[in-house]
Amino acid sequence: MPVLHLAAQNGHVYIVKYLLDCKAKIDARNAQGETVFDIAMRLEDKTKGKEIIRILLENSEWRSLMKPTDRAPLGRHPFIRNTPFRQLVKNFPELVDIVLDECITKRNDPANPFNFFVEYDFRYLDDTYLMPEKDGNGLTSTETLYDEYLGNLNKEARSYTENYDLIAQNHLLREMEKSKFNVQLLSHPLTKTLIKYKWNNLGRYIYYTAFSIYILYITLFTLFITYSTAPYHVPSNNATHTFVDLSYKLWEYDATCSDVYLEHDKQVHVKWLIVILAICQLCKEGFQFYKRRLAYLSIENGIEIFIYISTIFIVFDISDCSHRTGIRLNVQWILAAVCSFVAWLNLLLLIRKLPRFGIYVVMFFGKIHNSEKYFFNFLDILSTFSRFVIIFALFIFAFSISFFIMMQNRSEFSSLTDSILKTTVMMIGEFEFVSIFHGDTVNHSEKLYGPPWAKSIFLLFCIVMTILLMNLLVGLAVDDIKGVQEEAELQRLAMMVDTVLQIEASMPPFIRRLSHIGIYRFFPNQDNWWKRIVRRFGYSPAQKTDIDEDQYLDIEDAKDELRDDFRRQEKAIDLMQRNIDIINDKQTKLEKMLDLIIKEMKIQYNETD
Repeated sequence: MPVLHLAAQNGHVYIVKYLLDCKAKIDARNAQGETVFDIAMRLEDKTKGKEIIRILLENSEWRSLMKPTDRAPLGRHPFIRNTPFRQLVKNFPELVDIVLDECITKRNDPANPFNFFVEYDFRYLDDTYLMPEKDGNGLTSTETLYDEYLGNLNKEARSYTENYDLIAQNHLLREMEKSKFNVQLLSHPLTKTLIKYKWNNLGRYIYYTAFSIYILYITLFTLFITYSTAPYHVPSNNATHTFVDLSYKLWEYDATCSDVYLEHDKQVHVKWLIVILAICQLCKEGFQFYKRRLAYLSIENGIEIFIYISTIFIVFDISDCSHRTGIRLNVQWILAAVCSFVAWLNLLLLIRKLPRFGIYVVMFFGKIHNSEKYFFNFLDILSTFSRFVIIFALFIFAFSISFFIMMQNRSEFSSLTDSILKTTVMMIGEFEFVSIFHGDTVNHSEKLYGPPWAKSIFLLFCIVMTILLMNLLVGLAVDDIKGVQEEAELQRLAMMVDTVLQIEASMPPFIRRLSHIGIYRFFPNQDNWWKRIVRRFGYSPAQKTDIDEDQYLDIEDAKDELRDDFRRQEKAIDLMQRNIDIINDKQTKLEKMLDLIIKEMKIQYNETD
């Protein structure tokens, strides 16, 4: 066994560091084919293992430790890749930044600053592909996967399994998302650049196509419902321009309305466009289910299926009355109200994924990544309100009873239930002061009994409920919104990860390859008006915007200087620690010698604190 492996196996951090300083071969392997990195990963003492791995990653030859040696069978299988970088993300995510930082490098050409570029190395982050073995019996990671200069994927490369949902579920971006250091990992420039690169090269084209079709669908459906006649508000055929209620006739599927005639020719054309769009959308959902199988099942997809099936049912002429007049049955009309609400709400769910505007929707809608269930971010605000709701409810109930006792001759306070509802509505400003306190004194339904007492209660209500309590609720909500704003950007990035991986999972392999690259180069000095517009709307993969070479180099030089200072301080601390250990050992030996002397000379010695 190599001496470096032996030192790591026994947790000797300083010996490992000393051996590396003496140019020990860092990528040496033992009889089992393991590197010192693999040995450190499985140490029982995680603290020592972490320090050894940190030392290994800060070595200039760290890349030789990250070379994968795994292989995979051909076809569809449950095999998941096990690379050194995956082990690092899983076991020590707090150290991943060291690797990510080294994967961003600058390339400067002093003779031509125009060619200055920043290079992003995605080869460790995106490990989807492997090369076929020479005998054709499997896939291997030991063959060259990318073009050495351009970083493009080799034409012979294949995904390590044909079950791409398995790849998406276990992608390193997802593993980072699940990590307790997800903020640190997902917000790293390399990670964000990879996410945006995948979005720009495949995700946005699929997304904007689907988004445009959905906008067309929801616009036509809204127009159809808007120009449809409500079953309870049908224009009569006489010259009085009155309306009649036919809802009592329209509960059955064989309902007729021979006495009503309405023009609805325009609706017919719109109706068939809606049906065609809804069927196309259902076919799209069916294709996704075929490709993704059980991984397709989610609340968001269930909402879309409900919308499209409901739409077809709503616009279809079920009864003779609907065919002749365009009036929907009661069940269709009620379903239309629900479907319209859900359809426009679903549009918000789609807007969340827009790079520039989605963050404002994410502040309202969030996602629980571990359980794959959606929740409202305002539940955080409601949780604060729930701690206050008992006091709030008691105030409402107290004023509601008083208003009910004093004004139950009025329709809005005629029952305790109506009084509670009216009191709650009054909190947001619907007082109707004039109609309540200055109504007709003759008409019984508007007469006010006991005006002094009623006005006193109303004045107290205005002070307590609309000024004090409402301002208190606003103050509580503002504190919660601060936390929501801090998490919104991270949630949006996590949702973009889910979106690009889901889109990739639904695409054929030859299209999927478009979003994969090993090395991406960003040229900040090669700028024009179109690139500035693109970056303005968040469609540039790189995160540096309008930064000149000198400024970028100054930042990088400052980072290098800080990194060197940190390493010098670390060496000084290590030297100090070694000296302390030596002093401690000598002190222990001295104590043992003194104990032996005391015993030999039979000296009476009482140990004191």
